[in-house]
Amino acid sequence: MLTSISIKNIALITQLDLDFKAGFSVLTGETGAGKSIIIDSIKLLLGARVSRELIRTGESSATVSAMFSGLSADTQNALAEAGVSVDENGELHLLRTIDTEGRGVCRIGGTSVPLAMLKAAGSILVAIHGQHDTTRMLLSDGHGDILDRYADIAPILEEYAAAYRRLGEVKARMERLSGDQREKQRLREMLAFQISDIEGAKLKRGEEDALLAEKRRIQNYEKIAKQSRTVYRALYSNSKGSSAANLIDIAMTALGGLGEELPQSAEFVAQLEEIQSTLIDIAHAARDCAGEEIADPAAQLNKIESRLAALARLQGKYGATEDEIFAFLAEAKEKLEEIDSSEELLEKCAVELEVLTGSATKIAQRLTAQRQKSAAQLDKVVAEQLAYLDLGKVRFVTEISPLGELAASGADRVQFLLSANAGEELRPLAKTASGGELSRIMLSLKAALAGREGTPTLIFDEIDTGISGKTSQKIGIKLRESGEHTQVFCVTHSAQLAGCANAHIRISKAENGGRTTVQALPLTQTERIEELARILGGIDITPAMLETARELMMGG
Repeated sequence: MLTSISIKNIALITQLDLDFKAGFSVLTGETGAGKSIIIDSIKLLLGARVSRELIRTGESSATVSAMFSGLSADTQNALAEAGVSVDENGELHLLRTIDTEGRGVCRIGGTSVPLAMLKAAGSILVAIHGQHDTTRMLLSDGHGDILDRYADIAPILEEYAAAYRRLGEVKARMERLSGDQREKQRLREMLAFQISDIEGAKLKRGEEDALLAEKRRIQNYEKIAKQSRTVYRALYSNSKGSSAANLIDIAMTALGGLGEELPQSAEFVAQLEEIQSTLIDIAHAARDCAGEEIADPAAQLNKIESRLAALARLQGKYGATEDEIFAFLAEAKEKLEEIDSSEELLEKCAVELEVLTGSATKIAQRLTAQRQKSAAQLDKVVAEQLAYLDLGKVRFVTEISPLGELAASGADRVQFLLSANAGEELRPLAKTASGGELSRIMLSLKAALAGREGTPTLIFDEIDTGISGKTSQKIGIKLRESGEHTQVFCVTHSAQLAGCANAHIRISKAENGGRTTVQALPLTQTERIEELARILGGIDITPAMLETARELMMGG
């Protein structure tokens, strides 16, 4: 539920902080007191597109933040699917800031997120229903969703969704396999050319690195050969006989003649033999690093450059690295094989499509049967609720008709029909219901969905407009009943409705430092009676009005 909200620099609001409780709460106040500003602030937090004019005059930015807690496992799972998770205390903090330059910041749990994610989270946490929102909900294509929530058929819907998704995948593959023959032939020729082009180049893994190393060797051959000869001659063999190995031979012979005078001579000779062996190994390695003498360096370089150019051409067309080129080749072969065997694959897909269609159809039939059963129950519950809300002559029917094909939610078209007056035929809500009727139909549906609503916080914005006092009170009773299952707020001008609430907040304006600001005050029991009396009207609040207001209270 919505635990608290903080609004800063929105329209006439300088700073407004409110804490909320579970159950049913009402917001009242004079016309123009700022109730709509609070609703607009909540819509801003939920990701609505807003005008920069919403920012308080003279301020550069505005911020709305809210804390949610006590979220059900279903709500947390829905949030998780949107990429949002509650903190270790089970709480979720949302924040949105906008500025006069058109920039904005959205945060969930202190982390910056895209506006789309904030909007997705907001749609899970809060639903706002006003005259316009109620009309949109009841006149949209969402009737099937309402019936499915009432029918509580999520497991069957998930089973069907998986089957329908697989069905779509097979259809897409068949469409690809049975595409235009000329296009398939064009693609086949292109793939065959690409495969031939790559394979014809006889590319080998590691070839480019080897070519570059050989290129460097040829370009630096004279320098390498000179240095390798110098090392070889200095350490092992040269025409003057003064190599390090030769000198060690002389030293070892001389040490042999010092046996009596130098007791360690034999040890020193052994050490010199080891050193000489190491020097000879180094000399041979240096000689060999130059490699064979290059008869025609220019021709060799031209050959290497030509091969490198061929590899660069392949890289420009098929991938920046050898691995990417080989991957491209494998994919091209797979696509070509699919085209060459498309007829056989099409036959296999057709068989699979038939099996999947049969399976999905059976699940869709289960959905239809459950919907038909639940529709009759829903119609009965809504009829009872409408009768209570003084619409006893209104007939409400959930019509389920076949689509003639499998769709994302099954094979049914669901539509709510209404007959507003006795003797009139049933018609779609869009062509029948008035604003006041829509509000009561919506509340009747909410009552039917009690405990299955899913949205933890519901906000109703003046849905009682144009409805009599007696009916407003009945609406208030229904909202209070809904508050037993979910958190409910209602902005109202009706004392009869407001008297049914568990909690009451009065919105008013005050002048501070020459500027008008909006205030919100949670009311005590006594203050609630006074506010209800004010709403009932009259220049002066009389004892009789206070008594009437007291009678309207339901012990909230």
